[in-house]
Order: sequence, then structure tokens, then C-alpha cells
Amino acid sequence: MKKTVLLLIVCCICLTSCGQDKVNESIQVKKPIDIKKFSQKMNSSMKDYMDEYSVPGASMCMLDNGEIVLLKGYGVVKENGSRVNKETLFQIGTSTRMFTSALAALMVDFRQFEWNTVINKQLTSFELSDQWITNRMTVKDILTEQSGFYTQTGQYLPILGFSSQEIEGKLKNFVISNGFRSVYSAQNILRIPLVNLIEEAIGRPWQDVMIEEIFERSEMKNVSFGTKEFYSNPNSALPHYYSNDSSESQPYMANSHLLQIPETMKSSLGVSANIVDMEKWLEVILNDGKTKSGQEVLTQKTLNEMFQPKNNRGKGLFSDNAFSTLAGWVFEEVNSEKICWCTGSTYGYQSFFMILPDSKAGIALLMNVKDCPAWVNVAGEYVKYYTGCETTNYQEDNAPDNDVPIRLLADAKELLEYSGVYKNETYGSIPITVEDDRIWLSFGSTGVTQEITHYNGNVFYYKNKQIASERVYVSFIENEEGLIESCTIDFMKDTTDPFFDKHGI
Repeated sequence: MKKTVLLLIVCCICLTSCGQDKVNESIQVKKPIDIKKFSQKMNSSMKDYMDEYSVPGASMCMLDNGEIVLLKGYGVVKENGSRVNKETLFQIGTSTRMFTSALAALMVDFRQFEWNTVINKQLTSFELSDQWITNRMTVKDILTEQSGFYTQTGQYLPILGFSSQEIEGKLKNFVISNGFRSVYSAQNILRIPLVNLIEEAIGRPWQDVMIEEIFERSEMKNVSFGTKEFYSNPNSALPHYYSNDSSESQPYMANSHLLQIPETMKSSLGVSANIVDMEKWLEVILNDGKTKSGQEVLTQKTLNEMFQPKNNRGKGLFSDNAFSTLAGWVFEEVNSEKICWCTGSTYGYQSFFMILPDSKAGIALLMNVKDCPAWVNVAGEYVKYYTGCETTNYQEDNAPDNDVPIRLLADAKELLEYSGVYKNETYGSIPITVEDDRIWLSFGSTGVTQEITHYNGNVFYYKNKQIASERVYVSFIENEEGLIESCTIDFMKDTTDPFFDKHGI
């Protein structure tokens, strides 16, 4: 009987999945090869992933036990250009938020405010559509993405040419319906009032403080904000995207207005760096907030607080329970190994960062193609080596666009009936024009136009992977007389008034 019970226990242990929450603390994963051979394997794998996903240029670093085991560039900075090296600059996209999180942590260290400081107590201009939430939203709520906004609320405002100051003034127009402090919802626009709060607290421009107190003290020597300095550097990897009908990457047009958005959204998209700088940042995180030379950037207490799991955000990359953190990274636990990671993108770039603090291991990957899934392959190999976990929960969004069944198809009106200027309090004016039997949408004050295609009835759409990976639908609405009086546009329906009213019906 005892042997039977023992056998059952052993079987249960063997069948435990790598993503289980409660695991035996004594689990030790035997690594199949030593770290030197593993770094060589990752180097080879990265070359394969670049071919598989048509990645023009990339750079990657790996640390094990706090020491660099790989630091290398791959590919070219541009077509027929020079080779990527360890000094080549990449934009890190929305991974920028980890640095605004670090700056907020520094303010906690400096006792300028606390994690639970209410934003509008110190930044009186901060206003949301719900006054009760306005009076309660804290620094922690923004950092852990628990605002209650729809995911990436207001993401089209910078595309339409609005400044960061104008965007902050429009926060009061957005719907809060996702569950304040109960649902994870990633945001970029809320980093604007966060850095303004920092400026209010310390009396200096937030970028200056970040450069001096975060970048320089971390010995990161080539970091910059925005786009001007980045594009003036000949060793900057130029941006690419996947075209609508191809898995091959192609470069953005140099004059694309999308490439200037990190200039507007510096607090969430604005950081550019090379792989040497990002390795330095991983060192600080893995060394309790200090550089290898002993320079303190953040106190150990505050750094530990930043990477503690806070709010359950559902399924993660490796487990069924992932958590948000104050650092802006995702926290998971796999076979008793703590894992923190983040990924970021912007127009033409993708980045990925991961640490395993107990092993003092970390990895950073920078690439110059938007929405490139190669980071998932890299993450999977890395985590498998340290934990034995062989699965990821990531799935590419390859669902086909739904087309209307033929039996339900309805014709559009004469195209000229849709033309006009459509206005919304939050998103401004969207001109719709017709030329040579083709219908076009203009992106606000930018002057950039996009052809839209008939879908069904009064519904049109466009698909432009330079902006978004899925179709964006434009739905025109008739009045009682059958005249077009307004429209709604996907990704711009997140306000208290989602309608664009047509002027001059």
C-alpha cells in the first residue's frame, strides 16, 4: 500500500505542468548544456529567426550569474547598408515605460511622492470622465495598468497630429468602463500625466532627471529621447514593417508621419538605445539597483518593490497566472523560477527584455521591424534552458478578416454622398473625399490620406500594417431622410461621444 501511494505521488509530480502556480521549492532544473554552449546555440538560433521572420537588423545580449555571455549585432542597419554592431541604435518602443516606471520609483526613493499618491492631489489639472476615479487614481494604478480605460485608449491621437499637452487635456473625454483596479489594460497616454506629476514634484523637466539620475548613473551613454537625435545618427537601424500581403519586411518611407510619433509620446515610446546600454540596465536590475562599479541608481528596497507581483492579469507567456508589476514588466513563476519580462513596439521596431533574478540571468533583444514575433521564440528558448518549460501561451493573431456572406451583401450609396468633414470633440476633424471613384480618409491635421474599401452597406474599411495589423472599419450612419449624418471609426470609439458628426449635410 505504501509503495502504491508513493508511486502515485511520484506520478503527480511528473505530470505537473511547467506553468503551475504552486510548485515544490526544491525543484532544480538540470541544464542540458553549459552556458557557453547555450549562448552559442542562441546566437545560431537568432540568425535563423532573422531569416524566418525577415528581420533586417537586430542586436541581443545575454547575462548569466551577472556576467555577459553574449553581446552581438545581426544583419544591417538598412538595405545595402553597414552591419549592425553593438553600438547600433534601436528604438525600444513601449518598453520606454519601464524607464518612466523607474523614474517614478526614484521619486519614491527621494520621498517626492508615494506609490499610493493620488495624482490629482499634486497635479490639479488631471481630470478623467469619472470624478470619483479622478479623486482616487494613484501612481500605482497607472504603473500597474489598472485605470479602467479600454486597452490603449487614445492611441490614434498622436497619429492624428495631437501634441502630448493636447492629449492630456482630452483624458476627461474617454470612457472608463473596463473596471477600475480590477482589469489589466495597457496604456500609453496615462504616462503623460505621470511624468507631469514628476515635474510638479521635483521642479525640473522629467527628461533631464531621467538622463542624469537613471541613464548616466547606470553608465548608459548612448540613450536618447524622441526622433531627432536618433535619425541624425548614421548608426541607427532604420524602421521596417510587414506589408499587408506579405511576410517580407519593407522599410517605412523616410517622410512617414508615423515615425515622428515617438517625439510626441516620449514618456511611453521615446527611448532609443544600443544593446550595450540595455545590458547596463539589466545589470542594474540584477545587482540590486547598483552598477557593477557600485554606483546606486535605485535602492534595493524600492527595486524589489518594483518587481513584486501586484495584480493578476490572466494568462501569461509561460503560465496561466501572470501578474503586473510597478516596473511595467510581467511577473510569472515557472518551476520555482521567478521570471519578469516585457516587450515593446513602435512604428518600425520591436524590443524584448527578461530577467530571472534568482539566477542573475537576463536577456535583451532589439529589432528594426514592427510586430516581429521572433522575440517569442527567443523567450521560449531562454526560459526552457533555465526552467525546463517547453511551452508558451503565445499565439500569433492570424485570424482571417471576416467577410460578409454573399446573401447579406448590400451596395453602398453613391460615393459622393459620404464625402464631407466629420468632426468629433476628442479626435477633431476627419475629412472624407472622393476622387476618380475612390474614397479617401484623411488623418486630421497631418494631411496624410488613406483609401478606404467598401465592406457592406454603409461600412468601409482600411488595412494598413504600418499603423495596425487588423482592419479598421469606418461605419457611416444615415438620418431619417436617408442622408449620411455621422460615422464611427474603429480605435476611436473609446470616448463618451464616439460619433463623428458630418458638417454640411
